[in-house]
Amino acid sequence: MQLNYKDYIISNPAVMLGKPVIKGTRITVELIMEKIANDIPMEEILESHPHITRKQVLACVQYALETIKNEVVYTLQEESDNYQENNFKWDSFLEEISENRKENNLAMASKLDKLFAE
Repeated sequence: MQLNYKDYIISNPAVMLGKPVIKGTRITVELIMEKIANDIPMEEILESHPHITRKQVLACVQYALETIKNEVVYTLQEESDNYQENNFKWDSFLEEISENRKENNLAMASKLDKLFAE
């Protein structure tokens, strides 16, 4: 059965300015994802925060995943006399961002594979 992050993650304007947090704590999803992105092992995360569980950490990952899945990307179009040149530059820029995002996603997937293997 798939973990339902909504059982573990909340967002309340009165807690951490509304950032998503692990229920009953002030630990943000952002903090947990930053630790994972910095290759901090699950055991170390749990040792640093003894009052949270593995399921809560995984709920943070699932929340981040769902957020990315539902992300809406808006492309901006620059108006200019040199539209073709600017459009080419913009396309190259977007392509570079896309490649960087792919590399980051692969790195995150590798880290998540290690995390789930523990």
